Amino acid sequence: MSCERSRIALFGVFVFTFLAGPSFAAVLTNVRAAQAPPTISFSATPDDIATGQNSTLVWDTTDATSVTIDNGIGSQPVSGSVVVEPTLTTTYTLTATGPGGTASSQATVTVTNRPIISFIIHPTDIVSGSSATLIWSVSNSRSVSIDNGIGPVPASGSINVFPTTTTTYTMTAAGAAGDSFADVTVNVVEVPQILSFTATPSTIPGGGSATIEWSVSGVDFVKIDPIGDEFANGSIDVSPTRTTVYRLTASNAAGTAQATVTVTVVYPTQPKHRAVRH
Repeated sequence: MSCERSRIALFGVFVFTFLAGPSFAAVLTNVRAAQAPPTISFSATPDDIATGQNSTLVWDTTDATSVTIDNGIGSQPVSGSVVVEPTLTTTYTLTATGPGGTASSQATVTVTNRPIISFIIHPTDIVSGSSATLIWSVSNSRSVSIDNGIGPVPASGSINVFPTTTTTYTMTAAGAAGDSFADVTVNVVEVPQILSFTATPSTIPGGGSATIEWSVSGVDFVKIDPIGDEFANGSIDVSPTRTTVYRLTASNAAGTAQATVTVTVVYPTQPKHRAVRH
């Protein structure tokens, strides 16, 4: 093993120490690794907003003992998030400090003078045939429109809609600095539909079995009398001892659907014996 001799001056006296070369190098490497500068993950979501909207700064650091963000935010946890609402395009600088030194990272939030949209629907869940109300308010726009056949609308207002299926409405607001968009969705609960309900075979001998099979949309569970509650799609083997009518019922807030199948049980006819005269 090669060795290196080091001369160290302590209070005017030279002291010689011997250190094994490879071991000493390993110690130095470990020290450097333990004192690595902080690493940073730093982002803004969304990073492109309209005036009056906000963005969330999110960060995570390693090997850091303190974190600061400029633009008036100040000291923060080593990992976390904060909501910002800049009025102009702003670059935020996060500085992380740890035993290994200091590191920094930047995230930019671009602010444009696009329209600002507030767009809601109430209620969000309706029964087929009922109505929901779209309500909106838009600022800094030249024109506003809603799809699904509604068309141009004023900058603020409301309108009743009568969708027959679950529908997403998209609002488009055009402005001098660009367009803004917003979506709302109304979930429409439809009357359940029994897609199929069969018995195979529909006629069985006494002691035999048949398979009842069904498929239903619009619900998660159904009731089959006289079997009981089942999933909306499935099958089951039955062995009735007499001819039996099976009734499937599917219900939700919009209504009820029913269907029946019959399993006919046939027993062999007993032969008739004639009386014999002697």
